[in-house]
Amino acid sequence: MKPSAHRSNRAQHRPSKQGVPPRAEVQHVLGLLQAQDADQARSASRVLRNKYPDSPIALDVYGLVARKIGDFEGAKAAFQKAIERDPKFLPSFVNMANTLGEVGDHMEACAWFRKAIAIKGETAQLLVGYSKALDAAGQVDEAQKMIERALDLEPGNLQAVASLGHFATYSGDREKAAERYVKVLERDPRNANVHRNLTNVKRYKAGDPHIAQMQALLQDPGLSPTDRVHLAFGLGKALDDCGAHDLAFKSFEEGNRGYFEQKPYDPTHERKLGVLLRSSFASPVQPLTIKESSELRSVFIVAPPRSGTSMLEQILTCSDQVDAGGELGFMVQSAFEARAQVRPPDLAMFRNIRQGYLRRLSEIDHGKPIVVDKQSANNLWVGHILCAMPEAKIIHLRRDPRAVGWSIYRRIFDSPQMSWAYDLPTLGRYLKDYEDLMQFWKRRFPNRILTVNYEELTENPQAILQPLVSAIGLDWSDNFLSFHSAGRTVRTASALQVRKPIYKGSSEQWRSYEPHLGPMVTELDLPWD
Repeated sequence: MKPSAHRSNRAQHRPSKQGVPPRAEVQHVLGLLQAQDADQARSASRVLRNKYPDSPIALDVYGLVARKIGDFEGAKAAFQKAIERDPKFLPSFVNMANTLGEVGDHMEACAWFRKAIAIKGETAQLLVGYSKALDAAGQVDEAQKMIERALDLEPGNLQAVASLGHFATYSGDREKAAERYVKVLERDPRNANVHRNLTNVKRYKAGDPHIAQMQALLQDPGLSPTDRVHLAFGLGKALDDCGAHDLAFKSFEEGNRGYFEQKPYDPTHERKLGVLLRSSFASPVQPLTIKESSELRSVFIVAPPRSGTSMLEQILTCSDQVDAGGELGFMVQSAFEARAQVRPPDLAMFRNIRQGYLRRLSEIDHGKPIVVDKQSANNLWVGHILCAMPEAKIIHLRRDPRAVGWSIYRRIFDSPQMSWAYDLPTLGRYLKDYEDLMQFWKRRFPNRILTVNYEELTENPQAILQPLVSAIGLDWSDNFLSFHSAGRTVRTASALQVRKPIYKGSSEQWRSYEPHLGPMVTELDLPWD
């Protein structure tokens, strides 16, 4: 009886050989997903999961569909169950890592890629995925090492070659980046994402053959909706370089429409959260009393994307006391861990947020006492930041919202949670709500938030920067005025812009497209005080 019981016990932990879904049923769900039929894909994936409840494959497919429609918690739960069914089921390790990356938990995504590599060993595909996670976590040097190892294993891996183009862009080397992208397109001329990346590092004149190449590819009826979006944004940028503003806008509009149709924006959750946070701080809230200060402290630059946050970060890091953290997701993660999204704040919550944030910050410590965090979503958590980390500084960077809105509308962003960016009225409402919330925090925490006007900064940088630097606790140096020559790696869409000196008039470029931007400007409800 004992040997039999032992065999039975082992069988309970062994992946089941029964109930494996036929390939045709799996391909049916994946086909619906690829065709952007989200409702049918969700329904079919649910049927597949219920029919084969012990199958890691069925659970993994369900998770893929959940992630595609924005149900990230459902996706993570599905991948976790698949791994419980089969602790060596590699696809769910990779899909878990990618899902964590999409929600901004890049450090955890890196950990899951390491688990996948421990199971499979180093492959070019896993190393490329791990590199992307490291890159997003701000560990660019380590990310580049992973790409080099991937190319050692598979010299012709096009994803790895394209990644070399990204790293060249971060360091400001347009020519090298373009060379890498062209190399990929020579072997994969239909790679729409690389076409778009190439447009970001090139300057175009009328008649450039690459423009004709993108236009011809857009006429291909077999082009996927996602590829069509990437090409439309790339073509828009090239036409903008040529001064063909009406044609450029038409292309940008096509790209934005295509993206918004795939991932429409539902403001309900964020607006409910905003209402909760305002009500939680409607009356004065007791901040933490810090007896022992941390060796690390943050400077939070709070503003919508494309407001000049990368430039201001680059300026501040000219001090040898300041490190660039980039767009850290640590505050959002720490706030959610402390359940700040569902209940009023108290001292225990602030302690948990402080501990969670500083723990994560220490994991990326580069040996400097001050770290810049320019995550735009921190606007929701300003009250929690000021109460949990009273030694932190918050800078609200304000720029003409018409310039911000246009700069956002002409770009694709990595985050799937930014679908508000792809529809002009929705974009205008988002920027207005963002500003309204920042004004609320300023009323609730007077004299705790430093305000910098982008246009004034470009007009008279020293007059704006000297008091700002002093308020942060740094000594003034003329190095702050020559930030563009610092040579630091920059990950964002501003990687090339921050290598130029401050120049006036950058906030006026939207005027070339003013006739098309009415739906956004109406929702902005200008002028703002």
